[in-house]
Amino acid sequence: MSRLKLHTMFTGYDREVAMGVINESGYPWKVLSVYNYEGARDNYKRLPSQVNNNKTLLYRASKPHEPADIDMGACGVIAIYIQGLDKTLAVAYSAAYYDRNLHGGKSRSTQSNCSPPMLSETPNWWNIKIYPGKWLPDYSTYKELYFLERPFEGDSKWHNRSLDSGLKIKGAMSNDGQATLEMHVSRVQ
Repeated sequence: MSRLKLHTMFTGYDREVAMGVINESGYPWKVLSVYNYEGARDNYKRLPSQVNNNKTLLYRASKPHEPADIDMGACGVIAIYIQGLDKTLAVAYSAAYYDRNLHGGKSRSTQSNCSPPMLSETPNWWNIKIYPGKWLPDYSTYKELYFLERPFEGDSKWHNRSLDSGLKIKGAMSNDGQATLEMHVSRVQ
């Protein structure tokens, strides 16, 4: 699926997301903030402040480190300011906790709030949207991208969508406990 070596970012927890957001927009980006709905909150310190055109923003999110048996996934929203457009790219991601043994081999989220009910057999999902100005993500942003903005399933298939301001997204996410998510944000031709 991915041309990036995202799997090298994993730390060994059972619910992780390693993502690469490739800037093909023609504009420099500035990382504004990360909203974590579930998962570790220390990964934000590792984000670069600037992502130039034709460079990749790499980020890893994981379930909380303690207690080890907590029924929680890794999900949240990253806010990326697109300089020159005065817009914010909100990237939502989720690797929800699930236990196949509790559901007869089927992937269904248990206890974790990361997985939207409208998706089929996959608890992993992702989404992306452009907001005006500098937008800091919060629970309302996460909820909007989770329920209202047609999230993509983590089915290892490439998905495409037109965005605001002459941009488009092409992305794919795996449906693993250690999920990879690759997104290309580029100009509409």
